[in-house]
Amino acid sequence: MTSGVPDADSSPSARPAPAVATWHVRNKSEHCVNTTFHCVRENCAYLDNLAARWSTSGLARFYLDEKQPRDLDTLRAAGREARLCPYEITRAALAFNDVWIGDYNYVFAPANRTLFFNQPGFDPARTLLLLDEAHNLPARVADAHSHLARADDARAVLAELDHLRSPAALVNAWESWTFLLSALQPVEVLDPALEADAIDTLGKIVDQLAVTPPDPSALGPHLSEIVWSVPQLAEWLANPALKKLLWTPRPAELHFTCIDAADTIGETLRSFGGAVFASATVTPTDAFTTAIGLSSHAPTHLRATTPWRDAAYDLAVDARVDTTLQHRARHYATTAATIAALHASSSARHSSLDLGHSSFSPAVAIFFPSYAYAESISRILGDTTPLRVALQPKLRDLAAQSAWVDESLAFADALFLVLGSSFAESIDALGGRISHAMVVGPALPEVNAVQRARLDEATRAGLTREQAFRRVYQIPGITRVNQALGRLVRAPGQRARVILHCKRFLEPSYASLLAPEYQLGANVLDDSDLAHWLAG
Repeated sequence: MTSGVPDADSSPSARPAPAVATWHVRNKSEHCVNTTFHCVRENCAYLDNLAARWSTSGLARFYLDEKQPRDLDTLRAAGREARLCPYEITRAALAFNDVWIGDYNYVFAPANRTLFFNQPGFDPARTLLLLDEAHNLPARVADAHSHLARADDARAVLAELDHLRSPAALVNAWESWTFLLSALQPVEVLDPALEADAIDTLGKIVDQLAVTPPDPSALGPHLSEIVWSVPQLAEWLANPALKKLLWTPRPAELHFTCIDAADTIGETLRSFGGAVFASATVTPTDAFTTAIGLSSHAPTHLRATTPWRDAAYDLAVDARVDTTLQHRARHYATTAATIAALHASSSARHSSLDLGHSSFSPAVAIFFPSYAYAESISRILGDTTPLRVALQPKLRDLAAQSAWVDESLAFADALFLVLGSSFAESIDALGGRISHAMVVGPALPEVNAVQRARLDEATRAGLTREQAFRRVYQIPGITRVNQALGRLVRAPGQRARVILHCKRFLEPSYASLLAPEYQLGANVLDDSDLAHWLAG
């Protein structure tokens, strides 16, 4: 994100091009140097009398001296030494930098966007917005506009409000909210009468919070977060730009789910002077522009030429199996045997080319639509073959994910990865190191109340049921496949042999959504076809 323009009175030819000042924004909790992160200005020594102490702290060096290190550890150390909140260094520094790098939330999430939008001199209309991995934007913004309320959390707050002798009106309103949540039973769409009751109850709590807010220090970080989520829920319910679903997947649990944030995404995007969407998987472009609320302002689509990718993939579509949820179990044995055969082919190539001392690994990458599916096949392989399977762990840290990939490539025969996860979408460690891979079925989203609500919303918007299914299920599913396969070839000279393991990949409605380099290949109709392709 860039904010700032050159001095119009200066002659560009008379002065050297200025260095671009850049600041990478990390979240507030990562800056915090307290034992427990609970940002309450009145009770934090690092925020006390901040304005008066800032001028003598010496922390302005971080944005006045371009040679000053700006990594998070340095910011934390400097803040601790000056007894000032390190996050305030970032907040103060932004106005002195031309490029701001941060998460989508700083532009699109109501709870986070004030850091950018409240900066002195910031004007979206004079700012270029660059969005990396733009295919994730619709889902990420919808998640940022979704919330959850649990009866257990409400009861904990009620007990503490009573303990703190909070005003009776607030305690009574919160007690009503607790009773409402506690009585909920699983339902795919909340009853309109119950929804009206929830709106009324939340409104009463908001009114009381405005009059007699509880002391956040006394409540503590967890309970304070629950209490102050209530105004967010009330604002969410009143926001006409969001397509909403209130539902209860489990007893005493109310989900406030945004099923479509296109209108609010489009409103934000149109406020900027320009926007660049960077992604290898934003096709079909009509669906993408609809998902980001720009149907009437369609972006220009530029595709980078990568001729070295045209012949980099050797594809086979395995039509012997049906990986739909109702039929996949009948084909578990075939899927396991195919993985074993694929590994044998990879190992044979590794041996014949004498690649033992290179970065190439004989391990194979297998992409599944879910953990449960991967675990089922892993158990079968464990019972029938000596293959060593490494199942993707649920790690969020990128460095830990990369370390797991490196270790698994060295010690495992097959890496089981989940489509749609960061391992399949963001890890570049497989390019040039994996020669054989398999995708076990299109990674269609789970059939649940949210997806059914999205289908209904798409049909209300004028789409046929078939068109709605394409938008809600097929496009997201095949996008995950395209994203995963793209990680296997990242540079000229790299190649990959890939099996698309499901007969649905031969259907035009699925095949047409694959990237061009994945659309042509051999058809595997029986075991002899597979043996022939593997030997080729």
